[in-house]
Amino acid sequence: MVGLLDLRRLRYFQAIAERGSFSAAAKALSVAQPALSHHMAELERLLGVALLERTSRGTWPTEAGAALLADARAILDQATQAELRMQGYRADGRRQMAATIRIAIIPSLATSLTPLLFAAVSRELPGVALHIVEAVTRHGHEMLAAGEVDLAINVITERRANIHPLIWENLVLVSPVCRGQRDVSPIPFRELARRRLVLQSAGKPVRLLLDDIARQQGLSLDIVLEIDGLNPCIRAVIEGLGSTVMAPFNVADERAAGLVEIRAIIDPPIARQIVLEQRDGFDPVLAGRLRRMLVGLLHGLLGGAMASPA
Repeated sequence: MVGLLDLRRLRYFQAIAERGSFSAAAKALSVAQPALSHHMAELERLLGVALLERTSRGTWPTEAGAALLADARAILDQATQAELRMQGYRADGRRQMAATIRIAIIPSLATSLTPLLFAAVSRELPGVALHIVEAVTRHGHEMLAAGEVDLAINVITERRANIHPLIWENLVLVSPVCRGQRDVSPIPFRELARRRLVLQSAGKPVRLLLDDIARQQGLSLDIVLEIDGLNPCIRAVIEGLGSTVMAPFNVADERAAGLVEIRAIIDPPIARQIVLEQRDGFDPVLAGRLRRMLVGLLHGLLGGAMASPA
């Protein structure tokens, strides 16, 4: 069987196996679906094994296909790394400026994630430089559409093409510390709705999430102040203007200093999905490598703030 595999067919196979259908893979790769079907049939014929199980509910790797998928990911990652390394040289073989990937990151993650991502890319993707832009989800969408960034780490607000889940993140109630009245027990959403709240303006991701749950429960939120900005919102809570809802790692320093306290939210718990979006035409193999890198970094960063999908 030596020499039967080529990178193009491995990329095609990986795209089909990960997306669960020939049509989704064809769209992501900008390849005609009949061509994908032909290449997969040829690959199975040459290897002498069934790699994909085709059902009415989608297309999934067989046991042999799952084994090949693991190898394909490793091989394609190595190929991408080699290609990126060569992009760091001019035609005469001398080193040139690194290729740059432009990434928009939501403000709640930008400060903590940027140094971790920079270190990981420097270590695992030689020849690649990063250009980081802090941008709210709506702005990230706009920059992707305009081709101003290649990737965007956003909060999911609606289903779109080229979206890949990264992690679910639990949100908590953050309140000023009141002497003699500390309470760190979980707080039901119905009780949270009666608190004086400092929240994002209407239409922003966390506000949309809270407004939707309040509407489902027939409640009205007591919003005393609207602030679109992480640090100003935290400062308003510290000054005693109200409580807010955000990820616990965003106030880790303030909590350690005794300036705020946090309470888990229940009935229902509040979680949001962090996703990676990519612009049309961006290298799917490189996007996949960065996606797996980000999943690992976010697991390490969020820790106890991670949630299971609802």
